[in-house]
Amino acid sequence: MCIFETILGVAIIIGAVLLEIAWLGICFGSVILGLVLLVFAPHILLAPLSIGIASGSAVIASCNDR
Repeated sequence: MCIFETILGVAIIIGAVLLEIAWLGICFGSVILGLVLLVFAPHILLAPLSIGIASGSAVIASCNDR
């Protein structure tokens, strides 16, 4: 079942990248929100990407632990 977990982990990472692109589009589509986040909370701009990559990597690593 290692193949399934690897595919699931890669799918989560790809979904995170797509979600990050959509999130940046929303943030910078409304210019005021994008500038406020960029100045006061830049870590929120990359939050979906970092959460998704961490989750996908954890799923892939769980397969290698066995």
